[in-house]
Amino acid sequence: MEASCAGPSLTTLQYREHGIDIQTAAPPSQKTGAYHDQRDNRVHVAKLAKGVGGPVLDAGCHVGGFSLHAAAAGLECVALDQSQAALQFAAQNVRANNLSGVTTVKADLFGPLDHPELQRTFGAIVFDPPKVVSSLRDVGRASKAMERSLAALLPRLMSGGIIA
Repeated sequence: MEASCAGPSLTTLQYREHGIDIQTAAPPSQKTGAYHDQRDNRVHVAKLAKGVGGPVLDAGCHVGGFSLHAAAAGLECVALDQSQAALQFAAQNVRANNLSGVTTVKADLFGPLDHPELQRTFGAIVFDPPKVVSSLRDVGRASKAMERSLAALLPRLMSGGIIA
């Protein structure tokens, strides 16, 4: 017996998180960016960043979860991701929530990070890389890539800033 599903095809998912409307691509996209175990962390990081002041770098932002909450707290944000499609959703989510102060930057988190928007210090840096390990044989390579990225990001953190 063969199962089938009739009806319209789902291309986007929409949800509300702590008063913020978020839209993302439906699976089987790259990922939804809707890791609900992180929803309280997104609000908590925004509160901590507000206490520090200064802009927020959301490195590996996907559809902008951390950036959206930081912008809602009145902070300037740089939302960085290597996926242009994800950044388009992030920008759309900023507009849909009538937020401002979020700049999107297309860059590889494991690359040189030399975009002009990244050449400053940040009060908070969210480091949320994509999945880099699929098996034990990838751990060494992934650890080195994470070390390089963090070594490039940490000098951009203000004194007294936070990294999450």
